[in-house]
Amino acid sequence: MSKGYIFDFNGTMFWDTEYHDEAWMAFSDKYGLNITKKYLREELHGKVNREILKIVYDPAISEAEATLLSEEKELIYRQIVHRLGHKIQLAPGVQKVLNKLKKKKTPMAIATSSPKVNVDFYKVFFNLTKWFPENLIIYDDGSFSGKPAPDIFLLAAERLNLDPSDCIVVEDSITGIKSARAAGVGHIYLVSSGNHLAWDRSDTFVEVIEDFNHFIT
Repeated sequence: MSKGYIFDFNGTMFWDTEYHDEAWMAFSDKYGLNITKKYLREELHGKVNREILKIVYDPAISEAEATLLSEEKELIYRQIVHRLGHKIQLAPGVQKVLNKLKKKKTPMAIATSSPKVNVDFYKVFFNLTKWFPENLIIYDDGSFSGKPAPDIFLLAAERLNLDPSDCIVVEDSITGIKSARAAGVGHIYLVSSGNHLAWDRSDTFVEVIEDFNHFIT
């Protein structure tokens, strides 16, 4: 039996994959990188920006330049989100699931590859601290390796005071699934409708759900 839940955020709790894709496309056009949506979704989703930039921009990129370019891409993304305004909301069924888990006092955390500036925006826009204490909203602060390394899920489990095997992870990307597997979590839910990611349904370790209305706590 699981004792706690660790949620990815982007593409999982917040279906913003198309907004990130649009931002990366604009960034790609500006710098002539020729990034395709197919490549983004199959190879890059779930990774932190500095790792993506090493792959698509320059393997030897400095930390300072990676930070500046990452901030540029994320500014494009936030401008897209702001433009949509009131149309932006959490994925179907998310609030119901979080309210139920909170009522049951079930330990839960967010583990996202997003940088702090985006997470600060999400905390205000979606009132995330209603469900998650500040220290259980874990984001890319540059202090650990990004997905598919297991670090972020290991850190989340540690902050929940749980063994990773006692945790269920909810993800939407192949990179995230690899990260959760490497961390030794007990089970993975793959939310498929956010980006229509296909998965081998014979893989019983990964349970595919369309949205959070199909999530069983």
